[in-house]
Amino acid sequence: GMTQSLPHQGGFGCTVQGFQDGSVYDRLDAAGHSACAGQVNASPGYFQAMGIPILSGRAFENGDNDSPARGSVVVSQAFAERMWAGENPIGKGVAPQGRTDGPFYNVVGVVGDIMGRGVDPETALAIYYPLVPQEGGGFFSTSDMAIAVSTDLDRPETLFPELRRTILDTAPGAAVTDLDPMASIVAHSRARVTFVGTILNLAGILGLVLAGAGLYGIIAYVVSKRTREIGTRLAIGAPPSAMSSMMIKRSLGVVAVGLLAGVLVTAASGQVLTATLYGVAPFDPVVMGGTVFILVAVSMAAAWFPARRASRIPPSVALKSEG
Repeated sequence: GMTQSLPHQGGFGCTVQGFQDGSVYDRLDAAGHSACAGQVNASPGYFQAMGIPILSGRAFENGDNDSPARGSVVVSQAFAERMWAGENPIGKGVAPQGRTDGPFYNVVGVVGDIMGRGVDPETALAIYYPLVPQEGGGFFSTSDMAIAVSTDLDRPETLFPELRRTILDTAPGAAVTDLDPMASIVAHSRARVTFVGTILNLAGILGLVLAGAGLYGIIAYVVSKRTREIGTRLAIGAPPSAMSSMMIKRSLGVVAVGLLAGVLVTAASGQVLTATLYGVAPFDPVVMGGTVFILVAVSMAAAWFPARRASRIPPSVALKSEG
């Protein structure tokens, strides 16, 4: 299938659309929305090649190209919900470039939403016109086209030489450039976010390691300084296991206060990172829960090991300890 702009290549702008039903403009004005959307041209086979699902109606077919007077158009789900909320969009009249006097194209299908600009959280409002002459004169530009080819091969780049030969055999004067797997196009569009995410991951891991090391050191030091107290309790009959439990509980009480403060600060400041997050909420319960679990485990270990060593010291020796 052919198109003028592939998803993730940043070609989805905002072109004003015209509507046969004037009430669409009233609803858009009342909701504070404009009548513009990403206007794309596509051929039969494009949606199938890109794996974009047909949600209702149909995709473009060869008859739409053979008979331009049909005036078929396909819209994305987000476009349909924005322009005709609660209505069946099939059969609605739309015109490109904001034309309000027609001729109008009739919606024949609704397809799944795509991302137009990398990992932009805003779903692209897309309307797809056929690659045929417009009624009333004029043509959609076909000077810069992208051809989408679907394959089950694990390494689609092995098809590139044959694809290039086929295109040049069909159109000898064509310039065939930028043969790329779709995965590479997606990765390129996410390069900035991926780089920032990697840096943040490294900073987060380093911060967690430093926090764990500092927490372990402080708690272990505090517990070791209470050797005399542990010896006293052992001398009056307290079991060694009770000493370890007591130190762990006291340590966790202090750690709980710090964790609560940290969680609250993270929740309040997480919105600052929203622009660099993709697929992760500013306050992700899994990430936050994992961090809390690690720090609690470190604090328990930091309290348990020194308390265990101290409980093994004979009470007479522990009572003489300067700690």
